[in-house]
Amino acid sequence: MMTALLVRVTLLCLQNALVHAPAMLPKPMVPVVKAPQTDAEKIANANDAIEQGKKALVKIQERLDDPNGEYQKAEADFAALNKRLKDEKAAAAKLRTENKELEALAIESKLKALQEEWQLAKERFDIAIRQKQASLQAIEGLKERIAADQQMLDRLEGKTPPAVAAVPATAPQGMLPPQVAPVIPPTAAAAPKTA
Repeated sequence: MMTALLVRVTLLCLQNALVHAPAMLPKPMVPVVKAPQTDAEKIANANDAIEQGKKALVKIQERLDDPNGEYQKAEADFAALNKRLKDEKAAAAKLRTENKELEALAIESKLKALQEEWQLAKERFDIAIRQKQASLQAIEGLKERIAADQQMLDRLEGKTPPAVAAVPATAPQGMLPPQVAPVIPPTAAAAPKTA
């Protein structure tokens, strides 16, 4: 009985939704046709893009150069733990060669915790290295984008001529147009004599 009631309510809801569905649908969007940008707009946009690119470049470079940055901290922490781990392993090995087993075991018991700490520091440093590499790639991309925007700005301001597609000095084999022998009109001297 309860199930039948739920089915009827659900059907009524679906019918109601179907009846009112057209009114609930969003109206189709009319594509907005933008007018082409004027040269003034293009120049202003290029100047803005160059300025934003330079600001982003400075921000990334400052983060890379920060002596208290994540990369520098991760590098210092890993270097310290790496040296400590090597020293502890060397000390334990030296004690073993001197037949001081108890002292060697005491040091080796601390090595597992030190090894785990070293592993975490190594992973942190690896992440910092990848972040630094990504930042360096971002810097290169920003430099290229700034240069391209500057070229466009120079072209718009008439400082450089518009780019012309360069024709290669030598085309690859098979890409050259067929050579046509020049047509030389026959002359009286070259005409065959008939007797």
